[in-house]
Amino acid sequence: MNRALIRKSIREGLVVFLACAAGLFSFCIFRVWIVGRFDSARFKQIIDLLPRDWDRFASVEFSWLVSYLGRVVMTFDEPMVLMLVALWGIVRGSDVVSGELGRGTMEMLLAQPVTRRAVFWSPVIVSLIGAVLLALVIWIAMWIGVQITSIKETVYPSFQIPFGPKVPMTFMEPREEIVRMKDVIDPLIFWPGIINTISIGVFFVAFTSWLSALDRYRWRTLGIVVGMFFAMGMLKVGGLAVDSLRWMLYLTVFSLYEPDLHIRILDGGTESLWSVVRWNSKFEMYELGALGSNLLLLLLAAAFLIHASRVFERRDLEAPV
Repeated sequence: MNRALIRKSIREGLVVFLACAAGLFSFCIFRVWIVGRFDSARFKQIIDLLPRDWDRFASVEFSWLVSYLGRVVMTFDEPMVLMLVALWGIVRGSDVVSGELGRGTMEMLLAQPVTRRAVFWSPVIVSLIGAVLLALVIWIAMWIGVQITSIKETVYPSFQIPFGPKVPMTFMEPREEIVRMKDVIDPLIFWPGIINTISIGVFFVAFTSWLSALDRYRWRTLGIVVGMFFAMGMLKVGGLAVDSLRWMLYLTVFSLYEPDLHIRILDGGTESLWSVVRWNSKFEMYELGALGSNLLLLLLAAAFLIHASRVFERRDLEAPV
């Protein structure tokens, strides 16, 4: 791989990466800190008022989501997090071929003693590494947030049953205790969500790079990518909301992004993180398990990148207009 092309890709993507990383870092710390402001017991009272139909939009049960761990894990599902991860992949992926063609710099690149393969894979590899680093930034930010946050817990007086458990006396006045979040949550439990975020980030880079290799205008590549991701987001919403449209979940990659479910499995679920296929009892349908979701995202990404590389090596490159 040409070092000059690697340095060029790093230099061109550095500002976007730093902006995305700063946004993810600050938002995730703030999001974890916000969780500590609300007592889980009182938060559960609010959740209990919601209609039961709303649980169809959650990958895991509400009883787990209202815990401190569940609400911290929901950071992965925040639109801001997914948007910044997607932004990196879309912006950098669209620049691989159509961006260079649109600026008129592709002719200058190919006039140098470099191969088309090197011209394609250098920015792609930098973009893929950036997607991995952004996911690690999320974990670091959440780790710091857990370390610096204190939480309030409502504790009822209890009495000890001989040779048995403690029984809370809920009819008495509860008291509030201040505990450190790091004593309640182990940040290492976030790693399945990080892997799932890496997988979707790699897919964003690969899919956009594939469309970029097929096109000559970056603005058109961006428009197609944004439109397709918006359509896939609507497919997921429709599939979750309406039982008769459940088949739509098989048509969108966003069904493969469920970090909260993967972390819930690690936290004591009855399933395995290494399952390729799982049975969803809520919707009575088979779906991909944690391992299957990540593998499919990475396999799709590899297929798009291999095809994009072959297309770019063989296509005629139009002169800039």
